[in-house]
Amino acid sequence: FFLFVLLFVVYIKKLKMRVLILLSLVCLAFANYQNLYTTCSTNGVRTSENTGNYWWWGGWYNPSYGGDAGSLNLPSNEHYAVPLDSTNTTKFYFNICGSTDICNGALACVIGESGIPDIFAYPNSEPYFYGNYESIEMQYYLNLASDSKYFYLSIGCGSSPFEIDYFYYYDDDEMQIDASSSFLCSNPVLTYEAPRTYTSLSGPIYMYGQLNMFTMDSISINSDGGKTEFIGNFYFSSTYKSFKINGTLSDNNGNSHDVSYVYNGNQPFENPALMTSEVYLPNSNVQSCVILPNSFDDDSDEAADWFSTGANPYMDNQRNYTSIYFQKGTSFTVDTWSFNKQYDQVFVNLMQRTSDNLPVSIGSLLLCPFVDTYSPSTFVSEIDWTNLDMSTLPESTFTTPSNCMA
Repeated sequence: FFLFVLLFVVYIKKLKMRVLILLSLVCLAFANYQNLYTTCSTNGVRTSENTGNYWWWGGWYNPSYGGDAGSLNLPSNEHYAVPLDSTNTTKFYFNICGSTDICNGALACVIGESGIPDIFAYPNSEPYFYGNYESIEMQYYLNLASDSKYFYLSIGCGSSPFEIDYFYYYDDDEMQIDASSSFLCSNPVLTYEAPRTYTSLSGPIYMYGQLNMFTMDSISINSDGGKTEFIGNFYFSSTYKSFKINGTLSDNNGNSHDVSYVYNGNQPFENPALMTSEVYLPNSNVQSCVILPNSFDDDSDEAADWFSTGANPYMDNQRNYTSIYFQKGTSFTVDTWSFNKQYDQVFVNLMQRTSDNLPVSIGSLLLCPFVDTYSPSTFVSEIDWTNLDMSTLPESTFTTPSNCMA
């Protein structure tokens, strides 16, 4: 275990409350990992950059040397805690980039006498990362209709594994924590390595969350929080700039529908891709076709090639990955890529197993290029890396369903 003893003082002024008391914070030494679907870092390198310094925005900047907080993220059954009163009745609980069970799967929350978590942020609550050189600044914003929440976390180089140096809790809706860690003092210098490319690839795929390509299906509309589960198959071809996903969409009440989704990028006269979903609309027992919006952005062409450097311009840190479905509980190291290493495009695009470069997870930006590039990711995926077929797929695999062309 790591045992941290943090000494604070009490300062109260009007509505501003800084409660600093003697706090013992016990953290397990990262024994049970949880997968990270954000970069949790500003320590990534772009395909066009090298590992040397260059002049950028009025200063010397090393593109591959920033702050990586991934090692500080705890398993979901653990958490960090900060007391908000002198009796330890009310506390602010949080993780770094992932969920924590005490907050019912959220990243941060306040729990008082009622025992009911007041959610401050989820891992995908508009995360915004910035900073470099042995530090990382992390912002989370939860936009609620009644009362929005803001969580700001700054971590710099320090002598202890993790220590909270200062916190500021304001008006029940804003929390700022300044911390330090020895893990931020020595980050690896990265060199960009392109993902392993595949011309054709097919196999089983699992997805969970708010699945953008199937949100119009009645099961998704009526499910708790719009979250559904999908199990089926994917078909990918860089030759035809296309992919297809079909299988079963279900909720936690046992309801299910057969659904499909086609991204057909091989359009005549270089027209934009045609994206369609076959789903069951509300109050209908007949499968309908829905034509998905196309932003007509050139980035969509890149997104069709899941394994290209254009779709994955940043290589990020290696992470530990634990299977969530096909080999549940099995852990190994993965290489990760993203569309950006910081700011508000910090969701992981692609994971490939380090040992053999087999794909493990495809991000929502690649699976749903019709969604705005800056939108938070709303679901996770896993590919069955043990059951992949690399045989050439015919163009007919990606034919737009006939009921979509009526």
